Amino acid sequence: MKVILAGWAKTGTATMCSAFNILGYKTYHWLDHCEQLGDEWTKILTQGGTSEDFQKVLTDVDVVSVSPAAICWWEIHQAFPDCKIILTTRDEDSWYESCQLYLKNFDKDVFNKFLYTLSPTGWKYTAFLRSSVMITFGHYVVWPWSNVAGRSEMLMRRNFRQHNHHVLQKAPKDKLLVYLVKEGWGPLCKFFGVEVPDQPFPHKNKRAEAINQHNEHRFITRMKREMYFTILFLTVFTCLLFSFIMN
Repeated sequence: MKVILAGWAKTGTATMCSAFNILGYKTYHWLDHCEQLGDEWTKILTQGGTSEDFQKVLTDVDVVSVSPAAICWWEIHQAFPDCKIILTTRDEDSWYESCQLYLKNFDKDVFNKFLYTLSPTGWKYTAFLRSSVMITFGHYVVWPWSNVAGRSEMLMRRNFRQHNHHVLQKAPKDKLLVYLVKEGWGPLCKFFGVEVPDQPFPHKNKRAEAINQHNEHRFITRMKREMYFTILFLTVFTCLLFSFIMN
């Protein structure tokens, strides 16, 4: 482990993961955590974890980002004390607006609701998401058929502020970078002592584009294959049952 991206979701975390990929780091974002370490994270979030647990889970990863890693940033840093910590942040009002836009678009996607319901991998994903939402926002989500958006604005804003304050107070100053993604390569490369790459700084997840990027992930592709197989199985079974009844 080399870097903990401790910033809250919707503060440029997908952009940062793309930037670290360009710099040659192995990064885990939201779906990567679930795909590769879903069972381990669910256990940590529901039962707790020790430094040894985090070392075992994350030893082969260079950069971790977004929930649940960002929520557990301090515990991860205890397990990997040489890690650098980056707190990505943004104006609170624009952060909340971005969160709500993403969640509302997510809730409107009926295809994904069927996807998570008719796929065994989708069941694993919903368990992971429920645990992450609980530790992030403090409430339980009966998902995927209940909406994620519309939760308490007061609690979301308070948790955002408390998280940022916790990082600023606890992170070792010599290992912490407070960063806005609009600052580009300069502060980031200076912090790590590396040359600025010969390509533009990435910019991911503009507005509702996050949904498209989410749906293109290989983890979601696996769910789609499973869903289509389930639909085919149910169709054949229904036809055979209907034929049996008619005869």
